Amino acid sequence: PTGKLTYTADVKSIIDSRCIGCHGNPLTNGAPFALLTYAQVNDQASSTLTRISIPAGETGIMPPTGGPLSQTDINTIDQWIKDGKLE
Repeated sequence: PTGKLTYTADVKSIIDSRCIGCHGNPLTNGAPFALLTYAQVNDQASSTLTRISIPAGETGIMPPTGGPLSQTDINTIDQWIKDGKLE
């Protein structure tokens, strides 16, 4: 993508497809917080990036099932944070 990344255009689809299965409503599998809205994702962005960046097979990686996020998806979330977490 060109220009700064936004939650709506670039990040929401990743979160919706890979995270809200547990971080939804209701929370499941021990998820401690929801990731349903921009505000929720914005508040948890740094910790989420840390957890999705853990190497496959290591303790604490997110998501815990379904395999790790692609490096492209991780890079997208990282760039969104660097761009200022625009909505």
